[in-house]
Amino acid sequence: MRLQSVEQAHAYLAEGGKRNPGPWVRHSMVAAETARRITEHHPALDADAAYVMALLLDIGRTTGGPDVADVRHVLDGYRSMLERGFDDSARICLNHSFPIK
Repeated sequence: MRLQSVEQAHAYLAEGGKRNPGPWVRHSMVAAETARRITEHHPALDADAAYVMALLLDIGRTTGGPDVADVRHVLDGYRSMLERGFDDSARICLNHSFPIK
């Protein structure tokens, strides 16, 4: 598994928050901390990996625009992470949302 460092992930999120401020940034931080706390209780799981992937799950919202609240951010995040070579983070971006409730 090739993932961003925690520092890199925070830098991506900070950059995204500057480009498109909104509650999605705080949501990402809460999701990351929650993922870390859950995985810390299971010896086979990597808490830092869970933290990084959760921190970046909504990174597609960086682009802003009218479709940002729609499923478009899922594809934007997926493409962004793939372009950077982070396939596992890309997969999380793609499958964290359910367009049909």
